[in-house]
Amino acid sequence: MIADLFRLLHSAFRNAQARDEWRRFLLDQRSRMRCAAMALAAAGLLLLTWPTHPVLTVNHGPFTYTAVGTLVVAMMAYLAFIQGIRVSPAQGRFTAQQWAAYVPLAPGQFLRGAVLGRMLEPLFFLIVVLPVLLPASALEGIGMRHLAEALVALAFTALTGRMVTLALLLWAGHRPLWTVLGAHAAMWTLFLLGWVWKPASPLAAFFAGYMEEPGSGFPLAVPAAAFALFQAVLSAALYAACDFRVRMLRAKTRAVDKERTGALDATALRSM
Repeated sequence: MIADLFRLLHSAFRNAQARDEWRRFLLDQRSRMRCAAMALAAAGLLLLTWPTHPVLTVNHGPFTYTAVGTLVVAMMAYLAFIQGIRVSPAQGRFTAQQWAAYVPLAPGQFLRGAVLGRMLEPLFFLIVVLPVLLPASALEGIGMRHLAEALVALAFTALTGRMVTLALLLWAGHRPLWTVLGAHAAMWTLFLLGWVWKPASPLAAFFAGYMEEPGSGFPLAVPAAAFALFQAVLSAALYAACDFRVRMLRAKTRAVDKERTGALDATALRSM
């Protein structure tokens, strides 16, 4: 398993698209400041909801972890969807569709690099917000296993959001208004779907093993595993759609270039 992880990291560092995405993130001070400001907001809520009574009871415990966790899930969704649509895999003046059509990388290599690069900002946010989640979880007796499940739920939320926005950029990147509206609609659809179907709920997955379903004594561990499976399947489907779109864009580009080359050859022959 460690060898597989090492090979994955090694292939990620060798991917030119991923290196370009990471270099751009490291040079973009606004992204880091945004993550730091969101972590500070979560820390402020932690202080506001920190209990002042010296004695805590089981039936009337603090709601610090619930409040902070709900805010962190909302922030991660915002980073994944709303900010994700503003992070284009293209460089400079190119659109995402133009970059995908002309970048000298294989479609799979380009997409893997784009996904790995787009996940850097959400993962950075997880790192800076972890010092806020640790005391909040310790206050309410949340074990490290449940906290790890919550972090995995956040990571899958980020993966789904960044895959949705990547698909929007590749399919409707020439229409900026539609991409922004699509990102907002996808984010709210995820939360509304989770309201009626718990395996799709980021909140239910975040609090899995901690909160109990009303009327029963069983923890919400099954929705946590189902959430990971649902997000993995959805991300795989979006990856396949992105791969198909990249291949379609490149086939169209080759056809246009071939037509232009034929027209230039015909013009050259007539001039002779």
